[in-house]
Amino acid sequence: APYADGVYTGMWHAVHGGMTLAGGHFTALPTFANAYVRAGIGTGSAFALTLAGGTFDVGANTLRLGETAGASATLTLGAGGRLVAQRVLRGDGSAALVADGGTLQAVGNATDHMQGLSSASVQDGGLTFHVPENVAVSVSQPLLEDAGSPGGGLVKEGPGTLTLGGANTVAGPLAVNGGALKLEANALPAGYDAPITLANEAAIGWNKTGGATALAALFTPQTAGSLMLFAANAADTIDLSALPGVSLCTDSIFTYTGTLTPYTNLYRFAPRSGTLSYEQPIIDLPGATGRVEVSGAAGTFVRLAGDSAYTGGTLLESGGIVMAHANALGARTPGTSDIVCRSGTVLRVQCSLADPDFFGCVAADPEVSLQLSGEGLANTLDFSATPNLFTGTENTSVKSYFTGTLTPYGDTYLLGNTGIDVGDGGYGFTITNLTDGAGGAPRRVLISGVGVVDTRNNAAHSGGTRVERGGKIVVTGDRGFGTVPALFDPSNIVFDSGVFRTENRYVTLAPTRGIAFNGTCRIHASGSLPAQLMIPGDITGSATLRMTDMGWVTFAGTNNTYQGRVQLEGSWGAMMIGDGTNFSWASTGGIVGTGTRGWLYLNNGAEDTFEDTFSGKGILT
Repeated sequence: APYADGVYTGMWHAVHGGMTLAGGHFTALPTFANAYVRAGIGTGSAFALTLAGGTFDVGANTLRLGETAGASATLTLGAGGRLVAQRVLRGDGSAALVADGGTLQAVGNATDHMQGLSSASVQDGGLTFHVPENVAVSVSQPLLEDAGSPGGGLVKEGPGTLTLGGANTVAGPLAVNGGALKLEANALPAGYDAPITLANEAAIGWNKTGGATALAALFTPQTAGSLMLFAANAADTIDLSALPGVSLCTDSIFTYTGTLTPYTNLYRFAPRSGTLSYEQPIIDLPGATGRVEVSGAAGTFVRLAGDSAYTGGTLLESGGIVMAHANALGARTPGTSDIVCRSGTVLRVQCSLADPDFFGCVAADPEVSLQLSGEGLANTLDFSATPNLFTGTENTSVKSYFTGTLTPYGDTYLLGNTGIDVGDGGYGFTITNLTDGAGGAPRRVLISGVGVVDTRNNAAHSGGTRVERGGKIVVTGDRGFGTVPALFDPSNIVFDSGVFRTENRYVTLAPTRGIAFNGTCRIHASGSLPAQLMIPGDITGSATLRMTDMGWVTFAGTNNTYQGRVQLEGSWGAMMIGDGTNFSWASTGGIVGTGTRGWLYLNNGAEDTFEDTFSGKGILT
């Protein structure tokens, strides 16, 4: 009898007969934990599950149709009916799906969301797939047009990703109302010519040579979303001239060599993963100035390598742009912000910039990352009219030595903020020519956000150094922090959830450099014992201090007021208080050996009294 309106949960073991769900929510549990929800059990048995409304929910379990040899089961997804399941598979018998307006909703990632059925026919009501956020599923089951009820199409809903890989014959319209729909080579039948509509910035791609050409020709004028390119589409001709709402996105890393005709000469890129290289020059056309807009996911890039001359400007809304040619971002108008970078975006420069005033045409919102590599490391960077650009590199396997010159905006060098974490390593942006301004005007260094900045032992700024929000500074000597203060400066160096790494076994800072530690900070004194980082200046603040390498971190100030927790981590997290002459420790936050073995060394040539707790695994000397 029809089951309607109510809510029911129970074990479900369907041997023979049928059930119609007309409404409500029916949750079917397997008879054994982590097993299948079965229908059609026993030779000669047949079961029909009809969803004419409501939701039939097997959760993260698998619905197995035709469980045993000689048995059969048929699932009908009618209008308003919804099946929620991790997988829909065939057992050892016969299994059929009939779709006529219903929905199959995924639960979690599955490469076999629906496969192996004896048949899956789509009637004129069509079939909808719903894929939730952060979920990707693949359907290799061929979806066949029902000869007796043709014309049905497919709908993709939800923000997740659906891949259709079967040899489908469904010839009705396609609608992608969210997320991404990836079509493998045979996912659309030969001669497919039904309309395709994208909404809510959804994406669709056909992994077949000529696939992008075919999809673009079938988009409806109201389509709003992205045409996804695969490597197989690298040479496709794409005509978007009548589609104002369509941009290009990528699924991998490749170079597009085909012909692209954008709407009103506006090149819109919205990569979802990987890097799309576009090497063709972009120019103005009669009555249509060229313009580039990039709205990519975090960590994705559009690489522009053409000798372009467009004058409509560039907008980097999200994601990143790689400049592989000095004119990749078109012609610039002096005094005009031709290039606009929103907060959190990345501009990578891998070429030599012929225009020394290039950055005078860049308008950057706060915390834009400028990443240099290759020829880009030799450029003259003049940020005197351009705030908010943090300079670093994307390289993580080599040190990237900057050989150009950098003029900061105002009195502060903005460095780091690449978002690239190299763990305990020290590879990253290496700059050795930080100086004060004209007439000796003090400049300071701010390393903010995750990223490595190596100043060696060669900085000459006098305004102090601040490292915050996961930024890391690497030094080989005291002068990595600039000129030595003539008088004691209690906050010459500030770490606020920053990382301090040395690269010489023995580094001693100047006694006039005070250090303030706040947040959670990490000190990585490289080298095996007796390697040592000597800090003779006083320390202040309340940070949790993490010692993560084998070298001694020695606090030898005479008036340390630091008050926080110290963690001795790793194989040997080593800390020394005092240098045999000076001894000062005010903290009562605890010194804890959290790794294999911590080592606390109290080094004093006279009697003294202090109170703190030493606990965990460790040695006290």
